[in-house]
Amino acid sequence: MSPKRIQLRGAVGKQLQSTIQIERLKAYPYTVKNVKAKDGKNLRFELKESAPGKDTDGYRLIVTNTKNTAGSYRDMITIETDSKFRPTIRIPVVARIYASKKQGK
Repeated sequence: MSPKRIQLRGAVGKQLQSTIQIERLKAYPYTVKNVKAKDGKNLRFELKESAPGKDTDGYRLIVTNTKNTAGSYRDMITIETDSKFRPTIRIPVVARIYASKKQGK
């Protein structure tokens, strides 16, 4: 998994988005059964499976900030799989949203 966590930083009103690549090793195949956020009220996420035949087999998790006021938040995205070796994958999300210069005046 790269990177190991999601960090979203920027000004209010800017689109803040980050993507994690989750590889699926041939020796340990798995399928994602469910994706959920612990809280989820300040973010939106989408999991996309890599197209067959690509160099990297697995998934891309795209996380987008939805908070429209200055402040910080933390959340945790949990991916449930059918793998016996790693049935859950947890991805921490940390966000810091700053007031825009226009808001400060």
